[in-house]
Order: sequence, then structure tokens, then C-alpha cells
Amino acid sequence: MSKTKNKTLKGFMLPNDEEDREIQKGIDADPDTFTIEEFDKAKRGRPLMAKDERKIRTTIMLDRDIIERLKEGGRGWQTRANEALREVLGL
Repeated sequence: MSKTKNKTLKGFMLPNDEEDREIQKGIDADPDTFTIEEFDKAKRGRPLMAKDERKIRTTIMLDRDIIERLKEGGRGWQTRANEALREVLGL
């Protein structure tokens, strides 16, 4: 048993120094663990699309009933609006 006393943080018991070293050994031994440098280099978010394929942000005023109908299907209503416009425009 370690002589170092555990500290608590909002009801959670934090590891003492000895336990923390053991935890860190396990992290270091895990081949799937990112280093700080690897984590900083990692790409976040969606991959970039080719410039000619990217969507363009715009603002448009639509009637309330149109928006309500599109939102009835839940998430993705903007995508459905885009698809409906493509169909109407023959694209």
C-alpha cells in the first residue's frame, strides 16, 4: 500500500503518484495511443472536398410552411431542400 494519500475531485478519487505511474505505463505500452505530437498533427473534421464540389453558404427567405415540411423528416432538412431544388431545376 502506498503512503501517498489519494486526493478527491468533486467526488472522484484521483490516483496517487504510484498509481498514476502504473496507469501511465499502461498508456505508454498501448500501440493505439497517440502521442501529443501525433494528436496535434491529426486532421479533425470532414475531409476537404475539391473546390468545385464544395457547397456555398447562402441566405434565403422561404415561407414558413416550406421550412416546416422540410423539417418534418428530422435532421438533414437542408440536404433534402438541396435535393428538391436539384430535381426541380433538372440538375
